Amino acid sequence: MLSICTAIYKETDSLEVFVRTVFGNASTPSEIEIIVANDGTDPATAEVLSRLSLEFPNLKHFSRTKNQRIKFLKNTISFYKRSEIFTSEEITDMEQRVEQYENGELESIWFPPGKLQNKAAKMARGDVFLFVPADYICFGDLTKIYEAYKNLSGDVIGHFDWLDTTSLDPMPDILNIVRELKTRDEFHAATNDWLQQAFSNGVAHVWMQHGMRMVRRDIFKKAGGFDGRWFIRSWNDDGLNRRLEQYADPSRLMELDQTRSLNPYFGTLRGKSWKEPTYLCSTYKGLPEIHGSFLSRIQFFLERES
Repeated sequence: MLSICTAIYKETDSLEVFVRTVFGNASTPSEIEIIVANDGTDPATAEVLSRLSLEFPNLKHFSRTKNQRIKFLKNTISFYKRSEIFTSEEITDMEQRVEQYENGELESIWFPPGKLQNKAAKMARGDVFLFVPADYICFGDLTKIYEAYKNLSGDVIGHFDWLDTTSLDPMPDILNIVRELKTRDEFHAATNDWLQQAFSNGVAHVWMQHGMRMVRRDIFKKAGGFDGRWFIRSWNDDGLNRRLEQYADPSRLMELDQTRSLNPYFGTLRGKSWKEPTYLCSTYKGLPEIHGSFLSRIQFFLERES
């Protein structure tokens, strides 16, 4: 079985599209399970998960409450403070942000879901894991991709490609369309049409997107799972990928003979008005020069820790 381990934070519409396109495009849906971590117990997200789990028996979910999330954030900041990774001003800023979040002055604080994905993996039944964000649309037949992955010789990490599907013009009402589709042929036709539109529009296309990978359970366990202590973008995924590569070779699924024409792509569903989220530290941004400053200090700590 293929176990898809993912997390969601207040993204109800894209979550439903994700679930429906994963199961709808699969030639054997019973060979796939999805484990969703609902981070923060947003009521709307909880309602969607309850409704979808009645429709799809292989959809499991669990929640981390807001209070549990706050406790995790406070413990993380205490770890940063003890380890002297960030400046006292940055630590104070983080503490103030969590206080604002706790009091309702901040609606959200973004944090990578590494810890939650580790928990989802412990709940999983499959021999192969797929880690992927739940705000994506699935274009491929994951049953056949899973079968092809298992037939590869040697130890391989299979990476998917990412497409910026927000470029579709006109943008179809994807959520209501996938709610009406019934058969695999209908799902394949619809998602393949969107895929071809995206390519014809010259969309942004990332090969071997670092946040999506298919990996055997035993390799993931050897790598120790996600190091979910860090609030900056990408590092949790990049760190896991580096550890996985100590035990297996990274490969782009599209380039493997066994998966040709199976559309091993995922595409973002975020709107064109997307903006960077509220991070744990107000001075952090995804801009390379700012990101690099925070990352260098984390890397220095990890070198000392090892």
